[in-house]
Amino acid sequence: MAGVSHVSGASRGSAVSRCDEDVTIRRAQEEDRDFLIRMNHLTETWGDEDAAQEQDFSESDRHYVGKWTPDQGGVIVVQAGEPIGAAWLRTFTAEDPGTGFVEEKYPEVAIALAPGHTGGGLGRRLLTAALDQARDDGRPGVSLCVEKGNDRAQALYEKLGFRYVTTRESEGSTYTVMVHTYE
Repeated sequence: MAGVSHVSGASRGSAVSRCDEDVTIRRAQEEDRDFLIRMNHLTETWGDEDAAQEQDFSESDRHYVGKWTPDQGGVIVVQAGEPIGAAWLRTFTAEDPGTGFVEEKYPEVAIALAPGHTGGGLGRRLLTAALDQARDDGRPGVSLCVEKGNDRAQALYEKLGFRYVTTRESEGSTYTVMVHTYE
């Protein structure tokens, strides 16, 4: 994967930031909600679009996308004018937590890339842009969960400074909960 690069255009109020000649990362907007739903399905199936079409994600969609608002944060990676990935931040409460919930002060990030776009460093750049945005928006850190067995993703998270918090069971799966702080 490519090295970490700061994407200044992902900050609040900015438009688009050039990453490569044909790849941009921009702040997520309300108009991205349908795309975030598609990306949410891919987070649940490790990027398998066929499996994503065969399952019911209504509860996950409601929780991770339906209650998301642009002011919570998020970034979209666009290539040749088409969105191909997203990392969005979702604030939760102790009464209504996400699987990667740690504390109310840490939003949980969800990240996905469309099939055919993984393994080339875009995931690292996308997550780095979301982390930069959260920091620029005054968040003290970001949490996430990664399903047991998704070693490639977990290795990336660890390289970017996420640390282990706990292991959590949810809907028959085991997740590692991690947090990245700016302290």
